[in-house]
Amino acid sequence: DPEIDEMFVKVKEAKQAIEHLNLSIRRAKGTKVCQSCGTEVSNATIFCPSCGAKIEDSVENVPAADMAEPVAADPCKCAHCGAIMKAGASFCMNCGTKVES
Repeated sequence: DPEIDEMFVKVKEAKQAIEHLNLSIRRAKGTKVCQSCGTEVSNATIFCPSCGAKIEDSVENVPAADMAEPVAADPCKCAHCGAIMKAGASFCMNCGTKVES
């Protein structure tokens, strides 16, 4: 049915527009998304603090060269590499080491 096909095209175009706007918002905020779990992290993050996966730089996750990692209000240091981590992180954002409780 051509009418239904037209609706599918409109839905697809709307989804693409939403994805584009979300990407623009993340770039403005200086963040990117973990491809493994979907957690939004800063551009300086190498390993996801939620799932520990290495965050690959894709077209969507292009880091801004001049963006600095924000300092956490209650920073703690990674036992493996010494990087400052956000309080409550399960994995180091710099080396991917699991945080021991």
